[in-house]
Amino acid sequence: MVNSPQAETGPDQVQELLREHARRAAGRVPALSLEGARMNPSCGDRVVVNCTLGESGLVLEWNGEGCSLMQAGASLLVTTVSGLQKEAARACLLQAIRLASLAGVQEDAHASTAYSQVMAVMRLMQAKPNRRECLLLAWRAVLDWLERSDMVP
Repeated sequence: MVNSPQAETGPDQVQELLREHARRAAGRVPALSLEGARMNPSCGDRVVVNCTLGESGLVLEWNGEGCSLMQAGASLLVTTVSGLQKEAARACLLQAIRLASLAGVQEDAHASTAYSQVMAVMRLMQAKPNRRECLLLAWRAVLDWLERSDMVP
């Protein structure tokens, strides 16, 4: 797919990346306890993300039902955010959501290939507001979990 963080990722490569993640669905497990959950009321997609924070960073697994874009978004989330420490994960989630929502962000020229691919996907979502929430469902669930985990001593 993309061999370097600086390589340009076009719409065709982004579409293929989404199809690949929908097929492989990284981090998908058969059943989970409720950790972070979201539902998209406009289409019925739902996702549950099991979030564990350990010494090696976040460990994410998910389960849910929905369109291939929701599944691809959850898979991209797992491959991008797993292993990050809490604040780095929060920053990544917020940046991706802002970029998809046209809020404008500055991208890191030294970012990893996986992160650069996610940012290309989020740029594509700017033109697809009706589908954006499907892609971001798991991302918002983890962000919700991070916000709630701040309240627990």
